[in-house]
Amino acid sequence: MVGTIRKNKSELPPQRLTTKSRPVKSSKFVYTADTSLVSYVPKKGKNVVLMSTLHRDGRISGMEHQKPEMIMNYNATKGGVDNMDKLVTAYSCKRRTLRWPLVIFFDILDVSAYNAFVIWMALNPEWNRMKLQRRRLFFEELGKTLVRPQIQRRQIVPRTPASAAIVRRIQEENAGALFTRPTEPPSAEPEVVASSNKKKRCDELSHVRIVERVVKGKRVLVEPNDKCDPTNLKADSKPCFDKMVSALDNYKDIFGTISQFKNNCTKVGERVNKVVKGLLFQMVGTSSEEKRSIVNNWEELGICHDSIEKLFSFSVIMARVFAPGDPAKHSI
Repeated sequence: MVGTIRKNKSELPPQRLTTKSRPVKSSKFVYTADTSLVSYVPKKGKNVVLMSTLHRDGRISGMEHQKPEMIMNYNATKGGVDNMDKLVTAYSCKRRTLRWPLVIFFDILDVSAYNAFVIWMALNPEWNRMKLQRRRLFFEELGKTLVRPQIQRRQIVPRTPASAAIVRRIQEENAGALFTRPTEPPSAEPEVVASSNKKKRCDELSHVRIVERVVKGKRVLVEPNDKCDPTNLKADSKPCFDKMVSALDNYKDIFGTISQFKNNCTKVGERVNKVVKGLLFQMVGTSSEEKRSIVNNWEELGICHDSIEKLFSFSVIMARVFAPGDPAKHSI
């Protein structure tokens, strides 16, 4: 290991950092069991400090500058590091922060982005040949490519009209004709509401509110007071059983609505809705009337993903509650 070291490190001996009364082109060395340190004065009032685990003696060049061999080795081998630092500075994602893991993360992103550019140009040398700022164009495309999947799966449309328009446009481009309703073509511009209705608009964009509107009421969740823990199940399972039935009836309405979507969730909604109806029939011998709602096309993907995740968690609890054997031995 050979590299420079900052002079503000408390581990450095202070007598080797002073430059007063030291002649120009002089060197001072410090040694430990496995490390060498040199302080070199290239000009009056300035010194350069290097540390190395490779050099074990204080050899000095016989040239006019009288640089130590440690510095000569650094200049011969570390030019690529300095050049990389210079290149990534032009287009950097670094932000001011006091957290050192973020500093390392920003450096990794900068170096990785530049390496990706080098590989891309090696594979596609004719790409934008006539453009002078090919690296900037590449980074713009790289950023859009990384962000686009997150925009496509975004469950809640942003509040500002401009951001909402961008998200909707990208989601519609990704979904293609599946997201386009024949009777209601998507608007190019987002709906602008009056300032007095801003709070109402924000509530409508809340995903929880969207799901509650779909199921015509509040989502049914299993809570601690439903007595679904092993002890209460052994004593009286009826409260937990009733809540399970209510939750399944709730999911029946949700996935009944999802089954009428015009996207990839349609088949999932149909299958889950059929299974839930079968479970309800087995548990109570009947099923209430299904309530389906009309949903905006930009809400569909978020509702589908959220409902599947919630149903998975609910199914785990339900499987443990109705597992065979002694309920007191079940773990929830």
